[in-house]
Amino acid sequence: MWRASLCLLAVTSVSACHGRNAPGGGAAADAQAVAIRADAGAASDPAAQERAAIINKVVALFGCFERGMRDSRSEPRFASYRRTSFTDVFVFDHLFADRNRIEDPEAALCEAALGQYRKLFLATSAKTARTTPARRAQGPQPRSIDAEPEFIRAAGGRTALHLLEHAEITRAALVELSGGRVRPVFDTVTFGAEQSDLYRWTDLRYHGQTEEFEPHLRESETATAKEAFVGFVAGVLNDFNEQLREGSFDRAAVSLGIACHAAQDVVFHHGMTRRQLAGLRFWANDDLYGSKGAAAQKEAARWTTEILGIARAAIGDKALWNRFMAWAPPPGFDLDAVARTIFRDAPLGQRLSYGALTTHWLSQLPYRRSPEARQELGEGPLGLIRWDVPSLFERIRRTVENGGITLQRQPTRR
Repeated sequence: MWRASLCLLAVTSVSACHGRNAPGGGAAADAQAVAIRADAGAASDPAAQERAAIINKVVALFGCFERGMRDSRSEPRFASYRRTSFTDVFVFDHLFADRNRIEDPEAALCEAALGQYRKLFLATSAKTARTTPARRAQGPQPRSIDAEPEFIRAAGGRTALHLLEHAEITRAALVELSGGRVRPVFDTVTFGAEQSDLYRWTDLRYHGQTEEFEPHLRESETATAKEAFVGFVAGVLNDFNEQLREGSFDRAAVSLGIACHAAQDVVFHHGMTRRQLAGLRFWANDDLYGSKGAAAQKEAARWTTEILGIARAAIGDKALWNRFMAWAPPPGFDLDAVARTIFRDAPLGQRLSYGALTTHWLSQLPYRRSPEARQELGEGPLGLIRWDVPSLFERIRRTVENGGITLQRQPTRR
């Protein structure tokens, strides 16, 4: 029964996040929420009842939050509010900041989330407003307030900080590759580095992870996932090459950011399953993306530089690469439209939303109940999957070259 509930939760959240009001803001959303509650009441298994109770509470809390923010839009200072995936990430991070917060009363959780969001929204709006109109007019269309780095850092949510981390690691690697120079195209590439989580949350090829498997299929599923990851990254690099040579610098920059994201995630995840990742984060409180992951962040930066080097070597044309580095989106350019074009075949259910995030959180519940299940989070033959990253990158190089692209030798810096 709970699987049906999760499907309904995901549908509700995606429709609300992308083009409609939030849960509680429309008849369809209300009907889906009621269906979830009816399904939860029919569950007889205690584990299913626990999951259903969490789902019901999350649906109610997001509905409360969105009603509050929709009402706030009547005030001029909140008139620019619009719900995005970053909004869902903020509320999710607020609700699941620690193991026990979701157990607080619904009214208190909603009030606290609204209070923090409004405060951060106004503070960030004030900072962005101080940017001179001339400078704002020279760049692409502004992003939503809750996607701004200042908002994300002040909120301190672990999921949102990881999104920002992809952009920051990518920027640092680009600067290193360019010998310390900041080039105009960097902003678009770093934007691209965030998009895999927003558009392809459930496609594990983008994140260096293995599909869930039965114990006896561990080796075969791991081998399949490695092959899928290598083929995916090589394909993105091929797309980057073609787009650049066709003069589609905007799409090339976003594609390069997608490749950087994959290089970073394979270092963070090493092929582990999504459930293992959820167990480490939400049960063991092992933050792969935060302070506990400093070594992984350094390693992710190293392999981001490597993937950028492969991309540059694949171009093999110094003048073309320099033109790409000098490109910047024109005033008013819509980077989100570029991302939508690249991910045009993305099913709605793959978009990052509170439904997808809550499903991810729920996947770690077996670790809380079963010592046997928790063995999967340790080392050893049945523990965490550990892909060898250097060998994967060597396979990516060979796959790119087997596809007919010669990787020209390039100096480390220019």
